[in-house]
Amino acid sequence: MEYESLRASALAGTLSGDDWRAIRRQARQGDVGAEFLLGFAEVSARTRRKWLTRAANHGHAEAFFVLYGGYPVHNAGGWLERSAERGCADAQSALGCYYAWEPHRDEVKMRHWYGQAALQGGGTAMYEYGLSLLLGEGGPADPEGAVAWLEKAAVTDAHTAEEARRLLADVLGDGLYGVARDPERAEYWKAQSLKF
Repeated sequence: MEYESLRASALAGTLSGDDWRAIRRQARQGDVGAEFLLGFAEVSARTRRKWLTRAANHGHAEAFFVLYGGYPVHNAGGWLERSAERGCADAQSALGCYYAWEPHRDEVKMRHWYGQAALQGGGTAMYEYGLSLLLGEGGPADPEGAVAWLEKAAVTDAHTAEEARRLLADVLGDGLYGVARDPERAEYWKAQSLKF
């Protein structure tokens, strides 16, 4: 089964009764993607939790994240950590954010989880990871790596893209934080910042 298209169809309300029956049949046979899809689309909270828990117990990373549901990490029953460890970019980014603030601040964990989410294309995570590399939070400063990640973040549609463009214009223009001055690139990012 092609779950991404089925998921999009489920969200749009365009799946037929035959489609749902096939998904249910697959889920009952232990198909983790079908279990997640049933849990994701289910209206009844009890049935939703049942299918999501089954999918999570079978290792579906996003099911862990949905079960976490935005609870404070210490009250989430380990769902967020398990989801992040299994590769869910949203969970990785959420853990990065969690470890960025007091009283749980841990710069090493923050940098690690933002880095993992950034590798999967999360725009906000790219910005936060680039910033941690720039400032040397959670490990040694890496000015070149920071600029590379900030440039990736600057071209995303994440809400932090504008911040990344402005920061790039400043650090490249003035040679801040060990970044080599590059007036031409600084001007480019300044112009990009003004476009949006």
